[in-house]
Amino acid sequence: MNWRADDDRFLLLLDRKLTTEEFISTLVSRWHLPRARLIVLSDPHYRSPSQPF
Repeated sequence: MNWRADDDRFLLLLDRKLTTEEFISTLVSRWHLPRARLIVLSDPHYRSPSQPF
């Protein structure tokens, strides 16, 4: 998670498998993130195991 000072937003980079609305909503709730100021992108550097969770 990064905060971007230039536009006062949070940047969350995730494995593509984790970019589901359910997972993102859980993070927003637990971390008390302002959803309107959150940017979520997938990043090839972050890869979860091929096995299901």
